[in-house]
Amino acid sequence: MIFKNQTVKDQYEKVRLLCVDTPESVHPDKKQNIPMGKVASSYTLKKVFDKNVSLEFEIDRLRGNHGHLLAYVFVDGRNLNLDLVRKGLSPYYTKYGKSEKYHAEFRAAEKLARIEKLNIWADPELSEKYLRLKSKWGQN
Repeated sequence: MIFKNQTVKDQYEKVRLLCVDTPESVHPDKKQNIPMGKVASSYTLKKVFDKNVSLEFEIDRLRGNHGHLLAYVFVDGRNLNLDLVRKGLSPYYTKYGKSEKYHAEFRAAEKLARIEKLNIWADPELSEKYLRLKSKWGQN
């Protein structure tokens, strides 16, 4: 996502949402883009469009390998990263480590989304893919 930096005029920052991995919707390889990616993208854009957001960072890393800020995004006081997991639009993404600040909340949000079979968890193929990846990351 790209956000305007309110402290520096005309500066925009790319932000990678921590602990979130939604399905693809704008990948250059069009074959990787899937309808659920569009659902996640649309949900996210509706949440942040024309809003002031706050960013919260983990202590150890401010930027990722591609220079993007790594952050939790808050809109109207709500953690968007957690909302995406709670809505079943992303698994709790731990490939690069667990959340230092919100681990328990992410686990609970994903558990509920899986039980209720929301979005990615309602699709057997996607669900299997994410469970396989989570197993690879050492988390079920």
